[in-house]
Amino acid sequence: MKVSKLFDGITQRNCRASLARAITLIESTTSSDNSDASILLDRLLNVKKKKISKSVRIGIAGPPGAGKSSFIDKLGQALIEKSPTAKVSSSTLSSQLSNNSEITSSSETGTSSSYPWNRVAVLAVDPSSSISGGSILGDKTRMNYLATSKHAIVRPAPSRCLLGGITEHSRDIMMLCEAAGYNIVIVETVGLGQSEIDVDLAVDMVILLVSPGGGDSLQAAKKGIMEIADLIVVNKADGPLLSNAQHTAADYSGSLQFLRQKHAGSLWKPQVVLASAVTGLNVDKIISIIFEFAATMTSEGRLSVRRAQQDKHWLRLHLQRGLLRQLESHPTIQDRLKDAEIKLDDSNCNRNSKEVTSPR
Repeated sequence: MKVSKLFDGITQRNCRASLARAITLIESTTSSDNSDASILLDRLLNVKKKKISKSVRIGIAGPPGAGKSSFIDKLGQALIEKSPTAKVSSSTLSSQLSNNSEITSSSETGTSSSYPWNRVAVLAVDPSSSISGGSILGDKTRMNYLATSKHAIVRPAPSRCLLGGITEHSRDIMMLCEAAGYNIVIVETVGLGQSEIDVDLAVDMVILLVSPGGGDSLQAAKKGIMEIADLIVVNKADGPLLSNAQHTAADYSGSLQFLRQKHAGSLWKPQVVLASAVTGLNVDKIISIIFEFAATMTSEGRLSVRRAQQDKHWLRLHLQRGLLRQLESHPTIQDRLKDAEIKLDDSNCNRNSKEVTSPR
């Protein structure tokens, strides 16, 4: 009964409360909730074919303090309020993005381009304490517009000490949001290091956000997160930081020449763009790049292939984690683990006693 109400609220009434409850159900660790969550996700797979194929999934990654939350708020506001002009014709977009008849072109209508993506969902992942296990979940406070817009939903989520930058259920939560009619889904990762790249396994496009003075040309040339970026945005390009931002953009632009291409056949080459969450510098340009990327990947058939590969990856990952949890809770495994820990403690005690009694 509970699952049916949540399903109807998400798919028929676009009820924000139902979506919030469904996300809580997905994130729950109790066995009964896990069973209901599986049933709900299975039912939503049918909706996935109709709604989710038209969505755009964006990952916003970057180091702590790069201004990810503020940038997402400005980006989401522009997506909802404005009609950005993309460098792609309406006929191309219409055929490439699920034959959506709502897409028009400024060159054909004489007005600014109009896109159907006017509902934005943000999954803001916050780091969890390795001591207490808690999370502040405060990124929403920097998204003043999206937090109050009826066309947006912002959902903070704890990382639960998992590495990689996103949560265990990020993929499932994205599917819930898409089934509820949110056609732009943005995942804000925790403050990332150079090797945390799991977000690339959950989204269509990865935007790497960096701050001015974040490193020299050698830092920009390092592998890892640089190799998964489809767009690099140097944020905070305003006021006294503008000059530093320009130098940082030049360093990253030069380093892109030496990185292995993420997409085979030079299908898409990453760009470096200056931006400001304060002044709104180049936000419209970034939106145009996002739409251009989506159209390019869809036209070549790469988007569907990429999502299918991601589905297989998350299937294997959930299977591995489920098996690990079952092993850890198995009585025999627990007994053997305790015995091994006792032997290890005894071994350490014997070693310490020998070190104390041995002459120097």
